Amino acid sequence: MTALARLKGYTAPPSIWDRLHFSRRAAVMAILYKNRYGNLSTILTMRPGHMSSFAGDAALPGGKADFQEESAVEVARRETHEEIGIPRDQSELAKIGYTLEHLTTLPAYLSRNLLAVRPSVAYLHPLDESRGIHHVTDLPSLLENVQLDPAEVHEVFSAQLEHFLSSKPDGWYRDMPANWGGLKWNQHTFRLLRRTKKVGEQGWVNVWGLTANMLIDIARIAYNREPDMEHRKPGVYGDESILTGLYDHGVIDKPRERGENVDISFRKLFGRHSPLLDARKAGNA
Repeated sequence: MTALARLKGYTAPPSIWDRLHFSRRAAVMAILYKNRYGNLSTILTMRPGHMSSFAGDAALPGGKADFQEESAVEVARRETHEEIGIPRDQSELAKIGYTLEHLTTLPAYLSRNLLAVRPSVAYLHPLDESRGIHHVTDLPSLLENVQLDPAEVHEVFSAQLEHFLSSKPDGWYRDMPANWGGLKWNQHTFRLLRRTKKVGEQGWVNVWGLTANMLIDIARIAYNREPDMEHRKPGVYGDESILTGLYDHGVIDKPRERGENVDISFRKLFGRHSPLLDARKAGNA
């Protein structure tokens, strides 16, 4: 079975995302394509330096839901169009010679601002296989003719999906565990060289945190194997158990308020040995 077939065959269980008020929901889009060597890569963005949070870091295109009826796929497609210009409508996309095939949507992940974030995975491929990959950026050619949103995107680049299962070679990966809410969390960080940097700019971009966790999990499903670094328990994706616990304990069961306090102690809220935390590696508990 191919990586794409495994992703297409994956179905996530019912998600807490659907029970939350839309102000608590977000979604991102992992757009896969075959690079010039025929390997699956994913499109990433670099956040502008002026942003108040995570400036200069890598992210999957995405953002918050705008209304209650909007699905995770719809949020991800809308935000992808707004940020990197890929048309939401398949007929419009076909006019520029491409199609975007939905593969799957993973469970929800918990962000530091207590949002539930679902990654949607899609496969971008040209209708005419003769359409090439840019020899410098290794990106699909359609990205040469779309409009980026400069308020949210400084640069678009790519990374080979399978590489997120490996800590090698030296310098590519580091784990800097972070303490949050009284728990130790893996903080995977991958360092990607930039292909189009300007003179004086940093020569790499960091893929870390929530984005790295999602890409590792997408790769786990696609290639049917676990990463060589400590991560989640086999077969576990996302943070559904913790998100459900936060909902049931009244933390995220109401609309999100501007400036609300997001400080939290998971052990105090759930109990030190709560099964809600059991989906995480024992060494992280």
